[in-house]
Amino acid sequence: MKRFLISSAFLLAALIVTASPAKAQRVQGELSLEAENGTFLGCVTCDDWHPSSIWNPSGLHGSVNGGFSVWSPNGLYGRASSPMSMCNNITYNQFYLVDSRGRVQDEMHISDGAYTELGLDLIDAICSHQQRFSR
Repeated sequence: MKRFLISSAFLLAALIVTASPAKAQRVQGELSLEAENGTFLGCVTCDDWHPSSIWNPSGLHGSVNGGFSVWSPNGLYGRASSPMSMCNNITYNQFYLVDSRGRVQDEMHISDGAYTELGLDLIDAICSHQQRFSR
C-alpha cells in the first residue's frame, strides 16, 4: 500500500508539472514571446525547426494543435476570441518579446500595437492567422 501511495504521488506530480503552463524556457541569445502571466509561448528568433520556435509547425509552440501555440485556433493563446489572445480587442493582456536574460524588448497588444518592427510584424502575422480561423 505504501509503495502504491508513493508511486501515485510521483505520477500526480509528473502530471501537474506537464500540465502546468510553460514557464520561461528562453533560448540563449534569442528573443522569446511571453504572455503577461509569464507563460513562455515560444522562441521568435530561433531557427524555424528549433523545438521551441513559434515557426516550427511540428513543435509545441508552432503547431496549430499546440497547447501553448499562438497558431492554434482552439488554444488558449491562439483563438482570436480567447481572453488570452493578443488579438482580442476586448482584453488588455500584454505580451512581451523577452531576451534570454529576461529583459523586455517590446510590449505588444493588438489595441496598442508594438514598439519595434519585429513586434509589429509578429502581431500582424499572428492576428491575420487567427482571423482566418475565426470566420
